[in-house]
Amino acid sequence: MIKNSGAAFETTLLAGEKVAVTTRRVLSRKGRCAARVRVVGDASLGWLDAAQLWGASVEAFVCQGGNIKHLVELLYPDVYVAPMADALHMLPHRSWDGVAVGTITNEQDASTFRSLVKAWMPAIVIVAGHCSISRPKFHKWTDLVVEGYVHTTEYRCTHQGFGGVTTSKWKVSFSWRSTFDNIDFSITRMTAGLYPRHLQTALDDTLGPEGRSRQLELDKNLSKGSKEGVIGLVDKKELVMDGRGGAVDLSQLSKEELHRLWVLAVSVFSKEQVLRKLTLLELLSVWDYAGKIRYSSFDEATVWRMLHARLQSPPAKVLTSMMFSVCQQLLEKLVPIRFHCLKRGCADVARVTPGLLETKGIQRAKAALPDDAGIELSYWALPGETPEQGAARVRLRNLAHKWWVCNLEIEAYDWLYANGNHPEDREAIKDCIRRAAGSDYWDWHRGSRLFFWRFPEESGWRKDARDGVEFWHLAEAPTGMHVQNIPASTREAELQLRSKVFQLYFRWYLEKGSPDLVTPRFPVEKVVSDDGKVLDIRGVWDAKRNGLNATLWCPGFALPTTQDGADLTVKWLTVPVGEYLRRGSPPQDYTQDQRKFIKSFSWDHDVAQQFNNYRMHKKERHSHGVRFIHTRNNGGVEPQTFLQFCVLPFGCVCSPYIAIQGQERIMELCEGEPRDTSNPFEYSECWLNLPTAKNYDPSMPRVMLLRSDGELASRKVTFVDDIHGLSRGIAAQDRCVRDPPRVLAFRMNHKGNQCAGRKFGPPTLSPRAWNGAMIHTDSPHPVKGTTAKKWSRGRSGLEWIWRECGLPTDCTDPIGYIDNLEVWEVMIDTAELRRIAGLWIHLTELYPEGRCFLKGFFNAIEAFRSDRDLDGWKLAVSMDDAHKLEVFDADRNEAAQDYPLLTRVTYQLVLHVHAMRKLFNSEEPRVSLVRPREKNDIRYACGDASAEGFAQAVQYPDLEIDERDGLWLPEISAKSSNLREGLNIANKLKLDISSGKHDGCELWQATDNAVWSAVCNKGMSSARHLFELLVDIKVLCHEHDVFFHCFHISGERMIATGVDGLSRGDKESGIALGYDLRDFLPLDTPAFDVKENKLEDWCKHWMGADYSPPAEPITWFRDAHKSGIHVFAPPPAAALAALKEIAKARHKRPRDVTYVVLIPRLLYQEEWRSRFQKEVDIWFTLSTGTFWPHSAFEPLMVGPDLGYSGWKGIKWWELAGSCLRCQKRVTYESGIICANYGETRGLSLRQCDGAWCAECFTPSYLDPCDIALPEDFAGATIQELEEQERFMKARPGDHLCTSFQCPNCQSQNIRGRDLEPTCNISDACFESLVIRAQLDAFWARSKTTVRGHVSEARFMARYGAALGFTPMPPLGPFRLGTHNGMMQAVMVEMRAMEKGRGKGRVKFGTARGTRTTTTVLWETSPASGGDIVLSSGTVKGRYIATLCPSEGRWYSLFSMGMSVRMGDIVKQDRAYTIEIVHAVIELFEKQFQEEGYSMPVRDMEAAMFFIVSCMGGFRGYEVVWTDLGALRYDIEYCENTGDMSAVAWPVTGRFKNEHGAWNHYMIPIAGVTGSGVRVFEWTQRMLKRLSLIGRTDGWLFRGNDGERRALAGDYADNIYQKLDYLLETTTLIDPGCDIREEYGMQRSGRRFFDTQCLNMKVSTTDIEFQCRWRSDRAKGGRTVKRSMLHTYAEVRNMKTTLLRPSQAL
Repeated sequence: MIKNSGAAFETTLLAGEKVAVTTRRVLSRKGRCAARVRVVGDASLGWLDAAQLWGASVEAFVCQGGNIKHLVELLYPDVYVAPMADALHMLPHRSWDGVAVGTITNEQDASTFRSLVKAWMPAIVIVAGHCSISRPKFHKWTDLVVEGYVHTTEYRCTHQGFGGVTTSKWKVSFSWRSTFDNIDFSITRMTAGLYPRHLQTALDDTLGPEGRSRQLELDKNLSKGSKEGVIGLVDKKELVMDGRGGAVDLSQLSKEELHRLWVLAVSVFSKEQVLRKLTLLELLSVWDYAGKIRYSSFDEATVWRMLHARLQSPPAKVLTSMMFSVCQQLLEKLVPIRFHCLKRGCADVARVTPGLLETKGIQRAKAALPDDAGIELSYWALPGETPEQGAARVRLRNLAHKWWVCNLEIEAYDWLYANGNHPEDREAIKDCIRRAAGSDYWDWHRGSRLFFWRFPEESGWRKDARDGVEFWHLAEAPTGMHVQNIPASTREAELQLRSKVFQLYFRWYLEKGSPDLVTPRFPVEKVVSDDGKVLDIRGVWDAKRNGLNATLWCPGFALPTTQDGADLTVKWLTVPVGEYLRRGSPPQDYTQDQRKFIKSFSWDHDVAQQFNNYRMHKKERHSHGVRFIHTRNNGGVEPQTFLQFCVLPFGCVCSPYIAIQGQERIMELCEGEPRDTSNPFEYSECWLNLPTAKNYDPSMPRVMLLRSDGELASRKVTFVDDIHGLSRGIAAQDRCVRDPPRVLAFRMNHKGNQCAGRKFGPPTLSPRAWNGAMIHTDSPHPVKGTTAKKWSRGRSGLEWIWRECGLPTDCTDPIGYIDNLEVWEVMIDTAELRRIAGLWIHLTELYPEGRCFLKGFFNAIEAFRSDRDLDGWKLAVSMDDAHKLEVFDADRNEAAQDYPLLTRVTYQLVLHVHAMRKLFNSEEPRVSLVRPREKNDIRYACGDASAEGFAQAVQYPDLEIDERDGLWLPEISAKSSNLREGLNIANKLKLDISSGKHDGCELWQATDNAVWSAVCNKGMSSARHLFELLVDIKVLCHEHDVFFHCFHISGERMIATGVDGLSRGDKESGIALGYDLRDFLPLDTPAFDVKENKLEDWCKHWMGADYSPPAEPITWFRDAHKSGIHVFAPPPAAALAALKEIAKARHKRPRDVTYVVLIPRLLYQEEWRSRFQKEVDIWFTLSTGTFWPHSAFEPLMVGPDLGYSGWKGIKWWELAGSCLRCQKRVTYESGIICANYGETRGLSLRQCDGAWCAECFTPSYLDPCDIALPEDFAGATIQELEEQERFMKARPGDHLCTSFQCPNCQSQNIRGRDLEPTCNISDACFESLVIRAQLDAFWARSKTTVRGHVSEARFMARYGAALGFTPMPPLGPFRLGTHNGMMQAVMVEMRAMEKGRGKGRVKFGTARGTRTTTTVLWETSPASGGDIVLSSGTVKGRYIATLCPSEGRWYSLFSMGMSVRMGDIVKQDRAYTIEIVHAVIELFEKQFQEEGYSMPVRDMEAAMFFIVSCMGGFRGYEVVWTDLGALRYDIEYCENTGDMSAVAWPVTGRFKNEHGAWNHYMIPIAGVTGSGVRVFEWTQRMLKRLSLIGRTDGWLFRGNDGERRALAGDYADNIYQKLDYLLETTTLIDPGCDIREEYGMQRSGRRFFDTQCLNMKVSTTDIEFQCRWRSDRAKGGRTVKRSMLHTYAEVRNMKTTLLRPSQAL
């Protein structure tokens, strides 16, 4: 245990600070239980809280009341609650070395306390009471007249004096036995480092004002006595405080006053203070019991009980300061402490600094060697070998080669005859043998081919090795032989290129054939001498220029980075790595002879002709023609021959994926069985060395594979064709060092995979460059760097940008300089900028401190895309493309492809270049350590800032904590929280780093501010003040070799650490209580090890039998690569390593491995997000709750990998997804699935997971589009049940009838990025519009049509499965950018939301004008060049086949659906003819004649429904709105007057009165129509039949329950039966007519009315006059309320006009 140094006020304040205090202490709670405490009194709950926080052993809580007892048992179930009688007899008697504490409020409390003190004789007694108690009374109550006690004068304590915010005052009395007289009870000791705070520091500034205004009356007289801190009243009765001052003494307020306490507080929602009530949590915080977490498990009533109980004791800061001081001193008195000091860094031995030799070694190395370079034979020679011995070795090699060829042929044909002697195998073996025969010991002169029979059949590996892999086609490959080669820079270089083509032909990589597409080549200078002469050149086959690549697709895959190579290296050790780690990483004495140390030796292999090792599938060869030029050096014409590739060419988009896939498979076979101890690549243990683990050693890699002897296993990483390996040993000649590269080369050649001997790099401590990096181990600690040439190129590129911007070389404030210029606008060459950016991507893999400053480069490069939001633009694709320019040595022309000639320089680019110039300002390449030197070179920091205060704590390896906390200046408090968070962390870091406290150390900084984390890791520069702080920190870290890692944690985790409390002056949690900071930052804890998790149950619930326990780290590297379903749950700090292994496995076995990945969301944005999103098909977060405990704070990232996601061969009718809303299983029969489901259509784009249950695909809450539904005269909606869902949700199988891409895919197509609707309102609006447009397109087809197609698809799928063929075409995916007209549809939807001329929005006819304009613009744009004009010389006119999206099939469906939604709601039904109408009525008449008034009511209603819809011109849903009471009134009136010439048919709207008519439409219908239909008589029958069953009012047409209004569909079966009868027995209906499809209850009668009226020459005016209300409603507008204009009398006065239509029928 180390003695604490205490707190001290800082005299030198940093930026923005008003007050600052530094504190240094040791984090330890060990042994604190030796300090024992007994708490006495019902008012002493606060003392119990303080004792528990410090960690003392609370032996008893003595109380009298039952309420406090229940509360204590609830809060502290392990504490013994003792009644007074039991407490008096507690042992030991009269000599107890503990602390008795309590608060007294009355004489009874005092008497109880004195009795117990006399019985116990505690070592120390502390008694508190409120200052409202008089001094004599308090002295009397606390007077201990007991022999052996010393009584002190009581202290008068103020809450503000202890760093609190209230005006509360208390008296505290200390007494102790004389044997403890050396304990310091001074208040100054207890308040050291504390400073007064105002009320606002305890308030929540994210709360706004009250909903309604309140009257505030200020009254200074109120702030006297017990109401000090009150400034006025609200509504003349409720107390108000000012957040800028102190708070009232809460303990003196009544319960009613506490519940109604107001405050003038600062709020983020207002520039001025807002008036609002204090919340319960704020009241607790005012009394120093802050923290949302501690109260989350209690209900509100219980929390109020806690508050009232705690208010009876002094505030928590007073209690904890006293309790912590007294208990610490008592513990030191009882347990003697031996103080000692731990030295940081374990600097027991001299540290070796990277020297000049290392720097020179790094600069001299060359990465590339010519393909025809000579072989360095010395590695295989014996030491001192003579020429004779060398010649004998050559003869032995020739003999061995002949023996090998002979045995290879025997083995191959034995296998052939044993495996069926298939022609394909026989042909391939013949080719392999002839190539082997044409080789020698070192070279494959006639090319190589994989010995496929030596591959396993698993996952198709053998077949792929023999035949190659088919490409993924998006469209038919183009044809054409006209594309020419790009000539080399010189004739010599051109001849070198031609010789390379000849070598391809000589090696049988080119074959004769009939290609229909030629692939041009362009030169890439691979090795150039110092005088500029091209020594080696590479020919790249440009399948992009001939259009082939545009028709192909390829899955994404991962390549290793420089860090993967660095992770193989380990510092010098005298013992094996495993033993070193198990000993706790003891310091090493590097002054010893270096021959005593085990070192890391690097070696390199190169795969010769890497792409050409792998066959091209025969189906693909016709599109890979090659122009073979027959060279003539006499100046004559050089003839050409066309050949075709039979292997993978360098330049085809599919070649890298297939070739690297094959290489990874070969590497797995070559590495052998890891458990075989004779295998050079053997390993038996995986050691995770992760940050925040107690045994973490920052000088070692995070993930290490160990051999059975404890040494680091030999491993390798492969970057395309470069294999970089590492072995551990004392000397390069050791077997454990020499065997791995030798065995690997042997096994590669054994598989037919060329291992280039001439490029072999033997084991060495200073290897040549690999993947552009130099990592040397010729000093005790590995160092890394780059070549002088690459470093010079990088710095020259930065200086070129600087000069192009017109900035002085020594300018230190570029933005200030630019702002002083009148005009500043700079355009620079895009191609050169992309090449510079690509180079720096490469360099920042070595120097990661500069990676975040590349954002400015790519934001400027991509700014020409007008649909991109600069700071929201995801740059992964752009960065990957630029990186390829550097990897493949692309020239300027390739760098300029698809980009504008010039790029506008942005402020952000200038800032980022300025930052990189400051970081990388040395002339010589920077040589830096790969990682820290020793175990103790580690720091953990945590910082948080509130509106008023700040705190930053740094924990050292010896558990010493260095804190700095204080208050902000008012002007900083008024600024953004992001600035305060960044300034707090930057101030402390800059102070410590510049003073050398963290030199050479790894520093992990935790923050709960996402913006600051993004600034540190992504270089966000929109917040200039934060960016400048970051640059200062990066430069200091660069100068002091600090390995800086900033990562984000949740706000709740920050509260748990105690740092949040420190920023507010609270020291009651986390590190303030002595807890280790590492316990709150579990970067080393996997999800299944988090306490109280129920993940196993959760996974079993949805995985079922597929669940298996999480893969152990040792299985990540081989066992989990094999076929099956694997659960990966790595710790956050090892997540990236695990995800890289998943990437390898998916690449090797794309169809056979499936993963479920579960990782707590720590280090997510900083390390593993990008790789996680690429390796899983879908991902979601599991929030804390039932299965993922609240103590985990951050959610759990879950990423199921659905297996192989390549779309070729996927049968959509077998596809099942998970609904994005309800997580249910979705198939084409239950919902809709995006056409791109499971596809990743861009390197930076998410994989599509768009699937919804039909009822879950609904409009967004932002959807403003109206759905036009019919309304009655009062504005009430008139609709059928089936119409209620129209345009409001999808139907199962809609995507079969209408092409469907989900909103996120459409965002990728149109905007080039993924949706983030929860973070961006623009994204949310775009998503809403896409959903609306898609629903409009879906509903263009009827439900019956969709249902029928789904049913037929089910039959077709079954037939195809039975007959063994694919019966239906694929539904997707669509190429990126193919939106099928969605862009135009979104604009039309937006146009439809504009205000119209009258009320409401514009009509569809106006909105669709946007589409017309789009078509016109298309026709005038270059895009129309793809349109085809169809014309004929004999036929007048012409047709145009256009590619315009707004003329496509999807858009047509959308337009139709939107038209229906905005206007007509359904399609037209077939009209009845007059003959059919009479025939149906006759059938009803016949039934009535037979049954009379016994005719079922339902049948009578059907007859009346049919007659009224036909003779009144009503739609079906209008007929059923008939008011029975009104109809009876009219019929009775007509009967009384004897006028039966018409029925005034009442259609009611909102039915206000069932006993009379109110707001009706009165539609007169002739009593007897012109054709003889007796409407009046049928109406009388209907009314009489209803009266017989007691129905005289309400709805005329009712449902089966006799209550609800009927629906038109209720009469469909009755009427359809009669129509079926007519179809079978008459010729009135066409024989082929589908009655139920053609005729409808809604509109067939209405259409008969319109048609017959026109046939009878009724004027259009008369028809429209009667039916105007319907047309108004159908258009979605307000109806004409005719009942408001026409009374019964007025209707009868117009009878002559209104009866004309029905009289004519």
